[in-house]
Amino acid sequence: MRALVTGGCGFIGSHLVQNLAGQGHEVLVFDDLSSGRRENITGMTARLIHASIEDRHPLREAMQGVDVVFHLAAMVSVPMSLERPSSCLRTNVVATSGVFEEAADAGVRTLVFASSAAVYGEPTTPIQDEGDLPHPTSPYGVSKVAGEQLGAIATELGQLRAVSLRFFNGYGPRQDPDSSYASAVSAFVSRALLGRPIEIHGDGLQVRDFVFVQDMVGSMLHAAAT
Repeated sequence: MRALVTGGCGFIGSHLVQNLAGQGHEVLVFDDLSSGRRENITGMTARLIHASIEDRHPLREAMQGVDVVFHLAAMVSVPMSLERPSSCLRTNVVATSGVFEEAADAGVRTLVFASSAAVYGEPTTPIQDEGDLPHPTSPYGVSKVAGEQLGAIATELGQLRAVSLRFFNGYGPRQDPDSSYASAVSAFVSRALLGRPIEIHGDGLQVRDFVFVQDMVGSMLHAAAT
């Protein structure tokens, strides 16, 4: 198949690109490199389109002949979304709406949308379930709920098949341990390798789900195929 990965130079996106290319699929990577890195896909059989999802012209051209879109491009930082809520909503809602529209117009079969556990907000129970109602507490969380709803509407209207996956805390190779959204796993391992103290906030009794990046990739490939 021909696949388009928005945000394909990022941590999760680059692993998805690597898996798709390794399976022999034709892969287009659409990334403005604002947080992703070109070197993350170096040596992979994929074509990079250096552009923003807010720019409809290159996005429209990139969609031509595509079977599946994996939409990962976003402002992914909760703290940044609190500092710049309008920028977050412009990228994660308005531009995402454009991704759905261009995909539908181009006849794309399936769009897999990377949502987030941030849609749940602050948990009120020890274990969260897919059936729990969204209660976002940040512009980022709000934007992911909106993206899910845009996908649901597109599917209901028969424009394309949209699947939203709510990712929890990912970790794995190529994750920047110093970024504001790196998992504790990456931060702990990085500090241990450097012989630095492992920093724990609060009382250390917090419980989190951590998901290996290849499991995230597997879920996206499964969602695209079913």
